[in-house]
Amino acid sequence: MYETLDRSEGRVIGFELHDEVTEADLNGILGEIERTIATQDRPVRVLLRFDDFPGVEFGALDEELGFWLEHGDDIDRHAVVSGSRLIEGLVAVEDRLTEMEIRQFDPDELAVAWAWLA
Repeated sequence: MYETLDRSEGRVIGFELHDEVTEADLNGILGEIERTIATQDRPVRVLLRFDDFPGVEFGALDEELGFWLEHGDDIDRHAVVSGSRLIEGLVAVEDRLTEMEIRQFDPDELAVAWAWLA
């Protein structure tokens, strides 16, 4: 389950994830990002916020990989707001594997994450 965050505006879009992320949830998130990409003339920026590592359906992982391969040049910054140490490690690995800048922020740094994306 997810919700689009109210501070999303222009080329910056944010989401909060709850519980397990299903393939349908991921399709909704990726669709919103694609619509944002289509309306912008420069790369977009994405924020994902969650407390714990959300469960993810296997089909959703495959969908996400295809999305990043197709749109890697359309996103230049990705902020992940979570206190999970597992997420911190995954962000460090993902940052090395992609062209976009990816940073992890602790939950009390949400405002800092939005400012970094602005």
